[in-house]
Amino acid sequence: NCIGVYTNEELGKISDEEVQRALDTNVKAPVLLTSGLMERIKEDGADILNVASTVGLKAYPGEAIYGASKWAVRGFSANLQLELKNAPCRVISFCPGGFKTKLFEKAMGYDNTGEGTWMSAEDVAKVLKYTLDLPKNMEISEIFLNRKQS
Repeated sequence: NCIGVYTNEELGKISDEEVQRALDTNVKAPVLLTSGLMERIKEDGADILNVASTVGLKAYPGEAIYGASKWAVRGFSANLQLELKNAPCRVISFCPGGFKTKLFEKAMGYDNTGEGTWMSAEDVAKVLKYTLDLPKNMEISEIFLNRKQS
């Protein structure tokens, strides 16, 4: 579950539409998808990897709604871990920090794909692949992946 929209409306100016869009996309969609596939997930012993964000660990200015939605994804993952503890499934909450993506460009017109200390999407994917390639009797329940800033 890696769907997500970014929003950075300031407190005092947050619109109902923006709250609804962020919560529908970032929270409601993965919850309903997972719920609809739950029997299949259990039968197949499938892993669930929910992409949250480091904003779901700590607050960032101007990201109240985005942060709240990513906190919700972490909470959903924790609940799934309990619900599936006796199933052959692993549930992983993945919280990456800033990496090169079109997310910011789509939301704010800011292109971060060619500059600075942003992590590469390829390196972030390697972390995910490594985690999913571990033996099924091992579960890394939550990953916090921060970018190293100079």
